[in-house]
Amino acid sequence: MAEHIDVWTVEIEQVRNSNGVTTIYDAARVTIDCIIEEFIYPDTPLDENTRYTVFDPMINIALDPPFTQSPPCGYVVNEVFSWTIPIGSPVSQTDDPYITKVISSRTIDEGAYRVYLEDHITYTHPVAGEQEWIETIFYDVNVFNPCVDTVIIPDYTSFEDILYYVEDPATTYRFDAVTDTISTTVAGAYCGAFEYTFASNDTAVGTFMLEKVDLIGGPAISIATKNNNTVGNYTITVTVTMEEYPTQTAEFEFHLQIDPPYLGPENIEGILRSDVSVPVLLDFDFDPVKLTIGEPWLLVLEPYDEDNDLQYVEVNLGRASLFVDWYEGSYTLQI
Repeated sequence: MAEHIDVWTVEIEQVRNSNGVTTIYDAARVTIDCIIEEFIYPDTPLDENTRYTVFDPMINIALDPPFTQSPPCGYVVNEVFSWTIPIGSPVSQTDDPYITKVISSRTIDEGAYRVYLEDHITYTHPVAGEQEWIETIFYDVNVFNPCVDTVIIPDYTSFEDILYYVEDPATTYRFDAVTDTISTTVAGAYCGAFEYTFASNDTAVGTFMLEKVDLIGGPAISIATKNNNTVGNYTITVTVTMEEYPTQTAEFEFHLQIDPPYLGPENIEGILRSDVSVPVLLDFDFDPVKLTIGEPWLLVLEPYDEDNDLQYVEVNLGRASLFVDWYEGSYTLQI
């Protein structure tokens, strides 16, 4: 025991029988000492206790037992602890000098972090005086990024077919944003942004008229063009890629129909006052037709087929479909 460490004197008391005189002698001087040979380190934490996955709740990593005198002299020691932890790491010390904590919501924190605990120990030896020890222990904290294993979920996303008229204002069509398994299932998780690219089955026209935009409440596709050369029907492929993990992709398709400028009532008069030319159909021969607003107009086509093998007549009205009807059974055009 530490309280036994000292210089002790063994005394002998002698009492004479003849006269009863008592004499005390110093028979021996005994020195009891205890020298600390080492401080036993705490156990190094198990690997499973130093593993942390980003977005998980905070974990504590404890060193146990504390630095211990060997042999157990029982000296009262003064300990000053100091941690060395990499700057910017998700590891930090706590009020308990033997415990660190780990918490992160940043995937860039992935990595291994070596932390050091230094224990500056001093105590007073009853004979030798002030004694000093400096002990250091370290361990590695391994932080993992769950997003490297995430997978895009395509089931929640679809794109509606689009009908657009050249020269219309920019129009937006909302869709449900693409997400991924980690961001969906782990509370607070975010594995980064998604990149949306468009490709058309008509590579000559391209997709310059399409753009992915972010609106309040979610993403959308915006379309705008004043180029009549874009009129047509297209199959658009949308490729979605995780910006941070480009191996994760998903593809979607929708149909895009771009029609000539829409002619409302205010535009029709100008069209009808101009000459309307009917192309020659087979052997038809007639002059261009001039129309006036408010006057009905009807034209019956009489196909001429010398071989008598006519199966059908296909009529493409183009913009005239806004005000002209075609009756295939009677070969009649009517306004």
